[in-house]
Formats: sequence, structure tokens, C-alpha cells
Amino acid sequence: MKKLHPSKTAQSIAAHYLLLSYDPIFGKLVPKEAIKPLQWFLSELSGVASASLFLYRIPFIRSYLRWMEKKILSGFSIHIALRKHWIESKVKEAISSGTEQVVVLGAGFDTLSYRLHHHYPQVNWIELDHIDTQRVKQKALDKNGEIKDNLHLTSADFTKQNLSEVLLFVPSFQAQLPTIYIAEGLLMYLPEEDVLSLFQQLSVLHKKTCQVVGTALEPNRYGELSIQGTGKVKIDSKKSGEPLLWGTKSVDLQAFLTKCDFDSVFTKYTHDLLSDTVPDLQEPHTLPSEEYLFIAR
Repeated sequence: MKKLHPSKTAQSIAAHYLLLSYDPIFGKLVPKEAIKPLQWFLSELSGVASASLFLYRIPFIRSYLRWMEKKILSGFSIHIALRKHWIESKVKEAISSGTEQVVVLGAGFDTLSYRLHHHYPQVNWIELDHIDTQRVKQKALDKNGEIKDNLHLTSADFTKQNLSEVLLFVPSFQAQLPTIYIAEGLLMYLPEEDVLSLFQQLSVLHKKTCQVVGTALEPNRYGELSIQGTGKVKIDSKKSGEPLLWGTKSVDLQAFLTKCDFDSVFTKYTHDLLSDTVPDLQEPHTLPSEEYLFIAR
């Protein structure tokens, strides 16, 4: 049997998110309903990701890992939790305004569609991700979860497959429905021509309301793409086999997406959300500033 190689980034995000759930202040950013699914997904993995389930039970280990994060990439877990919190709020707003279909692109081990498909049975939920990551998630949900008829997990490789073709072969997908797409932590791993093509396909595919909520990476002053840690530390994505390929300044995103008929673009940084989302902070916190949030209509 072929050995599966689920995304290392997806594993890291899930582990950081679960670790934050233990924090007395920021743990409230992690929905309680997300904790068990995160544990299911990590339990199907090997190495550090799986071991984290046991290590996180030890207070000293949790404190040490949070200290290490502060030294290497300060505020990363908080940034992840804030971006997920904001994206979920936009999805719920869209549903309350008439959106009937949610498509998650590159879902990784995110729990949003699994959790919310129970609360919104009238909405069609579709997840697309690489087959190796999706198989691990599917196995965990088959073993532990309860998947209703309105949630569909489908394999896709956005570096090799055309999005509109993939969607049209998903039996549950309905192009005529008002739809919101989630592209969280995905676009930065695609070349610019593929990002542009993705948005162009969506504008052609949908005749009714279409929105995209997600994240994008902002190049530094030298035009480089990186996730800058504290001090001079940089996170080298090439070592994980998932290099950073595309980014644009938040002020330029509107012009970029106008080429694809997305004429309403709103951007936000997680450090702007921190005080409103967690109002009882006693000290300032530094968050990664290279990645920003957006919603495009």
C-alpha cells in the first residue's frame, strides 16, 4: 500500500491550534466543538503530530512549547486562531444572507465544515484537498465522527487540476447556488498564474453570488515571500516541500482581483482583531504580520 504523505503545514497548523486550546486566555478562540476532531485527525498521523496528543497533557511541556513558539515565531498560534475565528464569522454572515453552498479549498485538518454542516443542514458543504491529506481526514471522521449527507470530502491537487473541472465532477456541487469559497493558507503555495486562473474560473462558473474568504501573503520590502519569526528567524517553507510562490500587498489585492470580476475586496490583519476578539488582555502580543485576511465578492 502506498504510504500517505499528508501536508506538513496542515499537521503543524492543527497541532498549534490544539495547543492554544489549553491556554487560559486565548483558548476561548478555539471552539470547544473543534477539539475532538483535531484530536481525531492528529491521532491518525505519525511522529510529532501524533505525539502531541500525549505531550499536551503535561503542563510543563505545554509551557515549554509556548515559550519556544514565542522565541521562534511569536504569536503564531494566536494568529492562526484569529484568522480561523474571522473566517468562520464571515461564513456564518454569508449563510445568514442567503449563501447555500460552502466550498473549502485546501482544507487540511480544519474542522469548520465538519462542525458547521451539523448546524446548517440546508447548506451544501464541500471540501477539496490533496488525496494524502484528505484520506487521513476521511479515515478519522469515518472512525470517530458523524458525517451527514450535506458534507462531501473530495480529493484535488490545485497544482495539477483545473478547479472548475474538479468541481463539475463533484456530484454534490451546484454552480447555480450562492456560494462562498474558503481559501485559508492556500493561495501562497500556488504560482501567480494559477491564483489568477482560480479566481477567473470562479467568476465564469457562478452566475449568482460568489464570495471568496481567505488569506494572502504580503511580500517584504525586497519582494521576498517569507514568514518572519522573532528577530532574524525565518520559517523556511522549502524544507517542508511546500514553498511559498505567490503574494501581493493588501493594497494591491483589489486591482489584482478586478481582473477576475471580483469588484469588492476587504482586507484585515489579525493584529487589528486581537483587542476586539480578546478584550481582557493584560499585555501586548506580537503577531506575524506577513499574512492578511480578505473577503472578495
